[in-house]
Amino acid sequence: MGLSRVEGFSWTLDGSAICVWEGSQGTCRLQVYRVATGKMIGNFELSPVGVMSGIKTMAWARSGQFLAVSCSDDKVRVVKNADTGN
Repeated sequence: MGLSRVEGFSWTLDGSAICVWEGSQGTCRLQVYRVATGKMIGNFELSPVGVMSGIKTMAWARSGQFLAVSCSDDKVRVVKNADTGN
């Protein structure tokens, strides 16, 4: 997977993709995989890493196009998933 430690995951509402993340102290990385093929369709490193202290949780938009990421610095970031499978 390319992550040193998977700390959480979330499925799209339709089950077509899964996002896994590593969000420990100083690291905020997300990877999105298409379930049918196992192909990585997104690889995101949220920055600035030095400012954030980890991912608490994330949620998909209903369309599967956006991910909302809640970080330990009490900020929410929105990441666009370019491959929505449509």
